[in-house]
Amino acid sequence: MATIKRALKTKPNNEGFYPIVFRVYHDGKSAEIYSKIYIDKNDWDTSNNIVKRNNSNYKNINSFLNKIQGELNDIINKLEATGKEYWAIDVKNEYSRLIESEKKIAVNENVDFIEFLDGCIKRQSPGNGKVTRDTKNFLIRFSGKRLPVYKIDGDFVKEFHDFVKKTSTSDGSTRMRSFKARFNELKELGLATDRNPFTSIKIKQKRTQSLIALSNDEIEKLKGFEYNKYPDLKLSYITFMFSYYALGINFKDVIKLKYSNIKRDKISYIRSKTGKLIEIPRLPEIEPYLELINNYPKENNDYVFPYLLKRHDTDNRIFNRGNKLITVFNNNLKKIATLAKIESNLTTYVARHSASNKLYNTKVPIEVIKDLLGHDSVKTTEGYIKSLQTSQTQEIIKGIL
Repeated sequence: MATIKRALKTKPNNEGFYPIVFRVYHDGKSAEIYSKIYIDKNDWDTSNNIVKRNNSNYKNINSFLNKIQGELNDIINKLEATGKEYWAIDVKNEYSRLIESEKKIAVNENVDFIEFLDGCIKRQSPGNGKVTRDTKNFLIRFSGKRLPVYKIDGDFVKEFHDFVKKTSTSDGSTRMRSFKARFNELKELGLATDRNPFTSIKIKQKRTQSLIALSNDEIEKLKGFEYNKYPDLKLSYITFMFSYYALGINFKDVIKLKYSNIKRDKISYIRSKTGKLIEIPRLPEIEPYLELINNYPKENNDYVFPYLLKRHDTDNRIFNRGNKLITVFNNNLKKIATLAKIESNLTTYVARHSASNKLYNTKVPIEVIKDLLGHDSVKTTEGYIKSLQTSQTQEIIKGIL
């Protein structure tokens, strides 16, 4: 008879959360079924294969997982009762058919959407949590402190959209995208029917900016920049060059870099955006900038760079500090670009783009670039490189036609 085991996958999504799956084993074969639920790996009880109490939605999630397990057991019992041979994949296929039929059946939609958002905020990264909290506050202003899911229909969404546009300094598209994403997450948990109340409005998609990579000539100009003449720009210059030679480490990861991350032959760190461990070679070119930064006085000597102070002792405080610093950093980079006679728009991400573009153009395998950038798949890296190549092509032909 087939057996079922719950598990947490070892590979996270782009937000750093891990999917819960069910594995069906039968006659030496197995099949994997995604529950469509993603959690922080610290919220998973590996002994009992359930979500821990420290996850604010643990009751709903565990109840949903038990429901899936019960359905899979029912399917196995029915297949066994036929007396015919079956495989693990047959269990998965039967479950897929069941899910399709269940989409047509209404669920109890008395769940409080505001309470659900509170749970989302607790498990999200500071950046995503800030957007969700802002969306929640607008929903409370519009409809009160309790919002049963059944009230979220096309009319509600349209009226809320109008309210957001009238009371926001922007068009409110970020809040509406957040609202829609959290509603879809609720559907995945089986706490809302499979419907789309957002068809009554048009939400602007997040604009993607063209990726900029410095040319070899511009990189040489930067290397020759006389930073000692400009004390106010010196730290920003060192940070940018360190980021470039550290193969594009993000600014928010640079400020959190500790001496314990710097090894004899490599630099190891956890990328904030994905939660993935990144290991990059400690190139000889990085040494002069490490030496320069080591001479800076620091309030918190654990960190390589002097950006974080002792009071920045929580994730939220570090996140907020990073947001404030990045504005100053980008402004300084613009001044450096002007002084160095660099036409490209110098920003924090240009170091990352330039490093990855240089690697690609020197024939480094795309799989290696993927690992160095911390991407989850080669497709993401290919899209990244393609965008860089397109931007360069546009710059080349701009003055020709």
